[in-house]
Amino acid sequence: MNSNTNITDDILVKCENIVTTFPFDKTRRIKAVDGVSLELKKGEIVGLVGESGSGKSVTSMSMLQLIMSPGQVEGDVRINGMEGNMLDYGMFSKEARSVRGGKIGMIFQEPMTSLNHIIKVGEQIKENIKTHLNLDDAAAKKKAIEMMEKVGIANPDIRYNQYPAEFSGGMRQRVMIAMVLAADPEVLIADEATTALDVTTQAQILDLIKNLSVERNVSVIIITHNLRLVARYADRIYVMYGGNIVESADKYTLFDKPVHPYTHGLLAAVPRLTDRKDRRLIPIEGLPPVPAKMPPYCKFYDRCKYRDERCKEGMAQLKEIGEGHFVRCVFSEEELKEKMKQLDGELEKTPEKLISDEVSLEVKDLRMYFPILKGMMKRKVGEVHAVEDVSFTVHRGETIGIVGESGCGKSTLAKCIMRALEPQHGEIKINGTDVPMRVPQRNTSA
Repeated sequence: MNSNTNITDDILVKCENIVTTFPFDKTRRIKAVDGVSLELKKGEIVGLVGESGSGKSVTSMSMLQLIMSPGQVEGDVRINGMEGNMLDYGMFSKEARSVRGGKIGMIFQEPMTSLNHIIKVGEQIKENIKTHLNLDDAAAKKKAIEMMEKVGIANPDIRYNQYPAEFSGGMRQRVMIAMVLAADPEVLIADEATTALDVTTQAQILDLIKNLSVERNVSVIIITHNLRLVARYADRIYVMYGGNIVESADKYTLFDKPVHPYTHGLLAAVPRLTDRKDRRLIPIEGLPPVPAKMPPYCKFYDRCKYRDERCKEGMAQLKEIGEGHFVRCVFSEEELKEKMKQLDGELEKTPEKLISDEVSLEVKDLRMYFPILKGMMKRKVGEVHAVEDVSFTVHRGETIGIVGESGCGKSTLAKCIMRALEPQHGEIKINGTDVPMRVPQRNTSA
């Protein structure tokens, strides 16, 4: 039974009116988060999206009492099973520490900043288990190895004794997931957890999180600026701008019937596979507001093409326009639709590209091998075939894409074309001329 009478049994986390401030000068404090309210239900995956600087990460850190002085957090954070307001406990209190890493686990964007470089990864996972589950050393080690295997790390009994630097970026993120899940949390917060990974590894990590969410009934908050990502994995989505929630709904409603102009702007800037080839992506003009110069009215006013004087009368409140669909805007849904009809019209098409028959770049049978050296004498024992017989041409005015997983040779190929690396075999011609890597030096001895 829930010991906290302020939230129902189906809700794990409920935040109301979180305000996070930081000092700007001797007399003023600026608001990084301004009155954010949200909730997370059991077994639910929620997306928190918005541009960089919108307040997503600060919101999650405020929830967990991770904002250090001189930052200040006000509001009400209720966690199922915990007495009282989380924000009433000190950052280093026993109660707050039992929640962080125990009931609620957090995966940060760059695992190398969260892992200790000089401690073996298995020992770091074991330490978290012993802290939150009170197991003895042998049982904690056994569970750590089991969790490493669970998240897809091969040979976990061997890799248990390896250091973070011996793992790839994707594998380090798996270590972090294993560490967080090993303490049997009820909530997992993934703060831009896959941003630095290639798309294949991103999909593997997020599929892993989703599968573990189903298997272990773990609720998840995904913090990201990637709308396509939350469309695939989230159940509900909160859209943030300027430290506020501007729209929230289930993902189907948000993508099918967005209302707030900012949500429309985000969706208009995202390419889709079903788009016409000549569809022009429409950026949101301008920049997000500077926290020190935040207006007392709609934060999106300066960038909104539907604005009028009513928007300056004050900050609009979140209003429910449909079941579970909330929007912060002074205009009604009908008014916004009418404005969009008048101002948007037919979307501008991209101009037709003119591709000439002239070849700007020709790559033929390119090979780039790197030696594998061993011992103090650096004896060559093998080769890494980074690029193998690559050929293509690029015509003037043409754009080509080179895609592939990390380690497939994309960057090496680019360096060869730029002649930053000297390939072992092949031709690289720019405008029909083979540009050598090294420019012959003039003989000045005469």
